[in-house]
Amino acid sequence: MIGRLAAGTMRLGAGLGGAGTPTLIAVRDALARASEGDIAGADAALALLDGAPAAAIAPWRDAARERIAVDTAAATLAALVASRVGTGP
Repeated sequence: MIGRLAAGTMRLGAGLGGAGTPTLIAVRDALARASEGDIAGADAALALLDGAPAAAIAPWRDAARERIAVDTAAATLAALVASRVGTGP
């Protein structure tokens, strides 16, 4: 997933122009967060985009939100199992 974000960032960034544009700043922030494993943070950074850049990154954001939901569900299930281990019937 991070590799796909990096590739998408490079393609998106190539069409955005200067390094100081708000869009490119948001994309770079998202890439840095994703590289650290912070998918929710990356999605939050990309939520600042609008117009064509937002549309271009929308499929990644959809997949990121699905991943966040799966990770949250897995953590909840793991916590439930851990709380019940050894408690018996």
